[in-house]
Amino acid sequence: MELSKALIFVENFEQVNGFSIQNSINLAAGVSNEVTIVTLKQSPEYVRNQFEKYLAASGLDLQVDFQILNTVVELFEYHASASSILMIVIGDVHVVHTSVGSKVSGRDATRRTEIVSSDFARYQLLDKPESIAASIPVDTLIWLRKLKKKYGSNEIMSLIDQVKSLNVAVIGETILDEYIFTEALGKTSKDPMLAFLEQSSLLIGGGTLAVARHLSGLGIEHSLFTSFGMEDYALIKGFLDKYTSLLEVTDEDFLTIRKTRFIDSVTRMKLFELYRMKDANISEEVKELLQSNRSLLDKTDVIMLFDYGHGYFDASSINLLSQFASKVSANAQSNAGNRGFNSISKYRGFSSLFLNGSEVSSELRRRSLDLPTLVSELTKTLECRNIFITNGAGGLVCMNKEGGVNLVPAFTPHIVDRTGAGDALMTLTSLMLKVGAPIEIAAFFGNVAGATVLGGIGNQISLNFDRINLEIEAILHASESVG
Repeated sequence: MELSKALIFVENFEQVNGFSIQNSINLAAGVSNEVTIVTLKQSPEYVRNQFEKYLAASGLDLQVDFQILNTVVELFEYHASASSILMIVIGDVHVVHTSVGSKVSGRDATRRTEIVSSDFARYQLLDKPESIAASIPVDTLIWLRKLKKKYGSNEIMSLIDQVKSLNVAVIGETILDEYIFTEALGKTSKDPMLAFLEQSSLLIGGGTLAVARHLSGLGIEHSLFTSFGMEDYALIKGFLDKYTSLLEVTDEDFLTIRKTRFIDSVTRMKLFELYRMKDANISEEVKELLQSNRSLLDKTDVIMLFDYGHGYFDASSINLLSQFASKVSANAQSNAGNRGFNSISKYRGFSSLFLNGSEVSSELRRRSLDLPTLVSELTKTLECRNIFITNGAGGLVCMNKEGGVNLVPAFTPHIVDRTGAGDALMTLTSLMLKVGAPIEIAAFFGNVAGATVLGGIGNQISLNFDRINLEIEAILHASESVG
């Protein structure tokens, strides 16, 4: 990309964290080795310290200038001589667009200006070849063409704007996803065992922490009911922002669930996984937390239950939540730590249920599955209004009790890691259903959300309102290439 000036503008210092700094610095460094970091008169020393700490550890050879200005418009005046500007915003990019819109489109129209959020920057400007719209098979383009003909592009695009007004509650376990990147050294001399050299590590907030970040990226205020060990309180808070109201069950004796995956740094293949958790009976505390916040749940538009099968939900808390069944979306994930013991049937009667193909197989006790045929049977068995079954490259099979079965194609140009994709799909699908989207449109948005997360390690990529908007628009536009 040919841009002459790279600016990092801190619109909201509360969103300055490891992820936003890393994304913004890496993108800015790709444009120029001279980077200007600008903040308004809100905690400038804090911002400077955070950036300097990251730069010292990164080893990047950058010339960095820090500036404190009064307004965003003043920023453009200060850099008036630059022929082209990339501004990476940490905070609300819409505020910046509104403030400088006249500068960009008015007398500065000859100057090329890119304004992007720190979350979205690297995907719009660095990873453009991996855009979902860039690699859609013909049969999917035909499906999209029919969807556009049925509903119209404007109707489809307008629905996403409505989710920001929703009041959401997220309930479920906190999980810390750790990735340790290694180099294979070979067989040890004394035992039939492989030796690896640790190179680097990455710690990501997973489980419901990832869902909270998805909602924050979409600009939605929400309540997070979760659990973790007291020793990790500061760490957990660091993954969250102003959009999240944290309602936790925690104790000094409780251990935060941590799943450590060892990765071959050359092939990016997962070698093995290590669980760090212990059985802790917190069901009474969870029930009390939910009971004491019943008025909050009453006012909530959407309640999302993410059951990872590690002891957060029991019969009493599920019974309490069943009183809000008409606005609850739920999943019950099957993983190595709970296989065979975490059935979706305990959420019978809840409004929207989400499963994957292997979980359907376990639920119905059948090895061979024809999902489109079985989804009707499963909907009746589980007594739900909507059901969604992810089927990998086969897309999403969904049904509501008022209509027939819908097959929504997958959008997956590049798979890095499947962790968290289903949660992202469930998050956006549930929101779209609440604002009145037909089930096939809700599932379409959900599939795009899942494909977005598949492009990064674990839950490193969070949903972002800007990116989802542009991806949906680009995908719908791509369908016009089919006659």
